[in-house]
Amino acid sequence: MWLPDLYFANARSCHFQEVTVPNFNIFVDRDGVVSYSLRATCAISCSLDLVHYPMDRQHCFIRVISYAHTSEQLRVRWFSEAPLRMNQQIELPEFASYHS
Repeated sequence: MWLPDLYFANARSCHFQEVTVPNFNIFVDRDGVVSYSLRATCAISCSLDLVHYPMDRQHCFIRVISYAHTSEQLRVRWFSEAPLRMNQQIELPEFASYHS
């Protein structure tokens, strides 16, 4: 199976989670679309806009791109249902995550 050469362009550090074996899933939809999913832990850097500090809001995007393919050749999308999964018992009240 072909896997794209993706990387997180704005990651300061990143590692793929492996306990005893690589941690990934492969899904095949009824219409034949193959989805490959893996777990990674990344520290993402983004520019801060502090004009309205301390009442500011920050938007930090995760840039996933390919080394060798253009956006016309390769389309990267989040899952439409629950694209971001977090442990609900861990709370950081000063942060909120959104997806569009």
